[in-house]
Amino acid sequence: MKLDPYHLEVLAILDQRYPKTLRKGSLRSLLSDKNPDKFERETTYLEEHGLLEKTSTTLSIGLPLIGLDTPPSFKITARGIDALREVKEQGHGVSIDKSREVQQPLAFLSASFDDGADPLVKWVKNRAENIGFNVSWLKEIYRVKPTVDKIDEAISDSDCIIQILTSEAFQGSSELGWLGNEIGMACKSRPGKNVAVFVEAGYHASGLARALTDNFVLDPKELPQLEKKAEEYLSDLKKRIVPQKE
Repeated sequence: MKLDPYHLEVLAILDQRYPKTLRKGSLRSLLSDKNPDKFERETTYLEEHGLLEKTSTTLSIGLPLIGLDTPPSFKITARGIDALREVKEQGHGVSIDKSREVQQPLAFLSASFDDGADPLVKWVKNRAENIGFNVSWLKEIYRVKPTVDKIDEAISDSDCIIQILTSEAFQGSSELGWLGNEIGMACKSRPGKNVAVFVEAGYHASGLARALTDNFVLDPKELPQLEKKAEEYLSDLKKRIVPQKE
């Protein structure tokens, strides 16, 4: 069995959460390499060698009751802890301190994949991380917009959804519809109505994005002055999140 730096990073992060589990989306958001194919391949390798355990549960929601499978969670095993300790004793560097981040809620970032939207999206992402969110932005993981199943899984694995409606979304032929679907997916899954919506000045949200929450208007020319208010807006979202049961 060979452990490369990626394996050690996974195990070191899980070790800081032990004995509790860490959800798939939360774990991947903390890794330096978020490649989904590599994540699936290497976590499977660690599981096959007994260094981590993967679990999933079924939630019953609504009336009549509907079974909803949650995305998998991971936990380092006793064997994994021993392997990590052995590597550290041999003098190999595994000093990854994620003790604070592993406790933070995970926010799914819903936004245009157009490169022109990146400055505003990254600005909101920074505000969210400043007040204690881990953020799942699929553009950091996939080169092109992933399939509906992948989007749905990522939303279900999150505690909330933060949507950023920039001019690119309104000008695109289909993106606004896609982003509306992402809000709909959030309403049927665990995040429920834990929603924050940012809208670029000069545009207006519609549908669920408007109905579920007060929208925060983003003026690209006034970003420095908006930092505090944006973080207060996101802090209110964070207070509404009920931690998932282990």
